[in-house]
Amino acid sequence: MSSFIRSGPVTAKRLIRALWDVLSWIVGAVIAMEIRFDFQATNEQILAALKMGLLLALAQVIVGWFFHLYRGRYRTGSLDEVTGITVTVALIASVGTMLVFVLEPDGIPRSIPLLSSVLALGAMMSGRVALRLYRMRFPGADTGKRTVIYGAGDMGEHLLRLMHADRAHTFYPVGYLDDDLRKQRLRTYRVRVLGTLADLEKVVVRP
Repeated sequence: MSSFIRSGPVTAKRLIRALWDVLSWIVGAVIAMEIRFDFQATNEQILAALKMGLLLALAQVIVGWFFHLYRGRYRTGSLDEVTGITVTVALIASVGTMLVFVLEPDGIPRSIPLLSSVLALGAMMSGRVALRLYRMRFPGADTGKRTVIYGAGDMGEHLLRLMHADRAHTFYPVGYLDDDLRKQRLRTYRVRVLGTLADLEKVVVRP
């Protein structure tokens, strides 16, 4: 299934995602300034870093909106979203670095925009990966139709992810069946292999 979905209006979740990215830039800029001066930056330098972080964060929202990062085009933590974030941050870092070289603002070393972008990108990625892993590990309601997945390979795991991603909770995966004896102890996102196809009847009647 493609990670592309139709763009939609701003929702609370998308707004939180944008605010996380804004915070990533601001904190990243401050940490970058501290690293640049061996964690002995002055108050004036920290203030300059905050101002630059705010400007970079504003650029993130504008460019991210243009690339549909906050308009529902990508699934959280998908390869497409990771690519979109990386391109956005790289563009902002390039322009920011060029402006610092040209304008030479007081209190801003030339290395700060680039270092800030690395830290901000790491924070953005970490937040999304953590959210995706949380959703996979704790999918929520178990009110869907109890379902056994046959095959614990790549396709079986893909089906499991689709079931967990279904907000309507149509299916509730209770486990796998797989004839490969090497997979009998396998567990994926708290869903384990319950036996082979020969065990289907026992698994179905299991409460």
